[in-house]
Amino acid sequence: MRRFSQLSKLSVALILVLLWAACGKDNKTEKKSPTPTPTLSIVTDFTGPILNSNTSGSGEACGEADPNNPNAGCGAPQTSSIEDSGSSVPLPLTEQTAFGLTIGIPEGFTPVELSNRLLISATDAAATPGDFTVVIRHATAEELSGYLAQITDLDTTQKIDRQSRTLTGYSIAYGERGEVAVFDLGSGQSLFINGFAAPGSWGIYSATFEKMLDSIELASN
Repeated sequence: MRRFSQLSKLSVALILVLLWAACGKDNKTEKKSPTPTPTLSIVTDFTGPILNSNTSGSGEACGEADPNNPNAGCGAPQTSSIEDSGSSVPLPLTEQTAFGLTIGIPEGFTPVELSNRLLISATDAAATPGDFTVVIRHATAEELSGYLAQITDLDTTQKIDRQSRTLTGYSIAYGERGEVAVFDLGSGQSLFINGFAAPGSWGIYSATFEKMLDSIELASN
């Protein structure tokens, strides 16, 4: 009888231990769910190689490839570097009228008139090396200051006087990455032109860009 009583007590103790273990599992802290991976916003307003993220000007926070860091372009296509051969022969130009201008368009390139700018880029980008691109905008004095301020390493004291067919202004080269030109349109308005190419490729297209600048004139009404 005493032995039966001891077995009963042992059974009760074992049951209590099992219940305590089961309750302990239920009270464990739930695992935190993994932090969701942030998604990248797609930038579609590609306009040229700028922008310093800590400056304001065009009102576009991003969208222009940075030649200083080709792997950090905001939606801009990435390209492998093409070594500059040291010579630059201008491409043949064909005069076209767009964006209120008559301008020579290089062979193999197409002008696309957007709401606030003219974009000139390769017709077949896959078959054209260097990502040579020209962006043309109309700008007020305030907008022009913003555009110039956003281009990294642009020394605005290094201006070169420029004369197109009918317009006067100046141009500023920014290293081996590109060149900007500004023509006076009168009444506080300017024509802002930004030409650029992939790292190592500007030398291939610099003479073409110069020839394009020389060809610009206001289109007759």
